[in-house]
Amino acid sequence: MANREAVAAIVSWGDLVLVGKKKETEGKWFSGRWHLPGETLNQGESDKDGLIRGMQEEVGIEIAVIGYLAEHTSPRGAHVKWYACEAITFNLKPDSDLETAEWIPKNQVHNRCGDEVVSLWPEEIKRFFNIIS
Repeated sequence: MANREAVAAIVSWGDLVLVGKKKETEGKWFSGRWHLPGETLNQGESDKDGLIRGMQEEVGIEIAVIGYLAEHTSPRGAHVKWYACEAITFNLKPDSDLETAEWIPKNQVHNRCGDEVVSLWPEEIKRFFNIIS
């Protein structure tokens, strides 16, 4: 079985960053936890198309993909590429596997997501949020 390809988005609206809280689902990745949104790519789907589709499905917003930030392999073996994105629309409508989603100040993302989730981020993303490890 080929490794899964995934994308993660740091979606900004001015000084705010999008975070989502996963629904409580036993055995699911990040169940009940806050995180930066991401999406597993469909076969043949580009990173950009996966990010745009994922944000539409998860929170009902349109985004513009600004640029590549980092990549790593997740603890579950997915190859994840991280991108900076900007929101085109603002009103969040959590769906898919999210219980809720919020816009929060960039300097609060680490506290909202928590040390366990943040510890899984690539170093470049920690530096993006000024987290010293």
